[in-house]
Amino acid sequence: MTGAECVEGMASGLYQELFAAVVSLVNRSFSSHHLSMASIMVVDAPGFQNPRHQGRERAATFEELCHNYTQERLQLLFYRRTFVSTLQRLQEEGLPVQFDLPEPSPGPTVAVVDQNPSQVRLPPGGGAVDAKGLFWVLDEEVRVEGSSDSTVLERLCAAFEKKGAGTEGTSALRPCEQPLQCEIAHQRGQDPVRYDLTGWLHRAKPNLSALDAAQVLQHSKRAELRSLFQARAKLAPVCRALAGLEGTSQQALQRNCVLRRAFASSFAAAKRRAPCSQVKLQMDALSSVIRRSQLHFIHCLVPSLTVESKGGKGAPTPPQPDGDKPGAGGPLPVDIPALRVQLSGSYILEALRLHRTGYADHLGLTHFRRRFQVLDPLLAKKLMPAAEGIDERKAVEQLLQTLDLEKKAVAVGHSQVFLKAGVVSRLEKQREKLVSHSIVLFQAACKGFLSRQEFKKLKIRRLASQCIWKNVAVFLAVKDWPWWRLLGALRPLLSATAGEEQLRTKEVSLCCHQHRPPSICAQLPSRLKGAG
Repeated sequence: MTGAECVEGMASGLYQELFAAVVSLVNRSFSSHHLSMASIMVVDAPGFQNPRHQGRERAATFEELCHNYTQERLQLLFYRRTFVSTLQRLQEEGLPVQFDLPEPSPGPTVAVVDQNPSQVRLPPGGGAVDAKGLFWVLDEEVRVEGSSDSTVLERLCAAFEKKGAGTEGTSALRPCEQPLQCEIAHQRGQDPVRYDLTGWLHRAKPNLSALDAAQVLQHSKRAELRSLFQARAKLAPVCRALAGLEGTSQQALQRNCVLRRAFASSFAAAKRRAPCSQVKLQMDALSSVIRRSQLHFIHCLVPSLTVESKGGKGAPTPPQPDGDKPGAGGPLPVDIPALRVQLSGSYILEALRLHRTGYADHLGLTHFRRRFQVLDPLLAKKLMPAAEGIDERKAVEQLLQTLDLEKKAVAVGHSQVFLKAGVVSRLEKQREKLVSHSIVLFQAACKGFLSRQEFKKLKIRRLASQCIWKNVAVFLAVKDWPWWRLLGALRPLLSATAGEEQLRTKEVSLCCHQHRPPSICAQLPSRLKGAG
């Protein structure tokens, strides 16, 4: 490596360690020493990056590819959680819904970047196919002497150029006329991005000097630096690229296990410290963590794609403090075609259609019955003696008949109850209205009991304070009397005299007891004869 590469690697390693330290400090400031029942994790991705939106004629870089890959992975998670899992759940419960999976899915676009050959299903009798994604191709070619960026592009186009990413037969990858450039169809092909692969093979080389940054910080002469970065010294080398693994709470330990398991799935690539595989493994770890949580997706849409003229420098016009004109400080003009592209590319319209056509909420039979049986007092009284052996499906059907819901608003599956949007909130309001009176009475009884206990304590404290006040008042009244001074002087002497008198009495009693045993033993035979 050249000197410049060593400096770049050291700077990259220092930035990575600094970023991990900042994340650890933020997590430590928000963490609690008590046992937490739940936590909130916010994943804020930078979004899709396309230089064309800023009026720039250049192609996208490797960093922008990583941003777009992150967004596509999150989009794929949204697709599977919103559509695939929902339709599969309805099918398993025997509730068909007239809804087809939206096409194309983000899967083909993600496969262009990170597909592993083990994920490809070959037809019977088919030969081996080089279907590796861009990250794995870069990871392989960087270890081949004499390889170049054009070889990477040729392998990538040979594997994915003819693969259809949509129903129209379009390809997720298309080579461009410019040398070493290709176009990847992001956002369902609605917003393709052109990439320039020049220098990407060099970027894929692991920089060993980046590994020395952690050692430099951990062995610093400054104690505050050593204490800040010493916690990461215990981490395995394969997990150094992840931040926030120093927590000691139960949830942090569970999260760390998930992250380490994700990195262990491709231990060889992680051990080589390959930059491309590190990006893929980090996204695998992030997806594994958030997949185990209760997900809420927030889509941010840009009202307009600000594009400068070709004579500009490629940056958006800064806001001006005038009116609502373009470039002013007021709200940006709404670009309807741009919004349509974003709505279509993010599957929002299809998600709303499924939300309206299908069932927005689902609860287990037992959970639904226990939660809302209070709305049917007769059913609750009937089921109360039989704590076990309840036919949950039959009980739920009886409860639904009492609730008098629309037939289209609710459906009972094999193990779950599916409800339309707004039904659960309406039932919750009815339940709160019915239960609130009893809860208020219970709270009043508890507060009354606690208040009475506190009142008793206050009465005792008041009586004690009055006694102390009276005693102090009497003492202040008699402390200057001569006879009180005499009593105060004689009381210690009387105590000593009383102690000596008690000691003398005990000594006399002890002597009497010592002389009694011989006389008692002499009288014992006569007493035994008299008793006989």
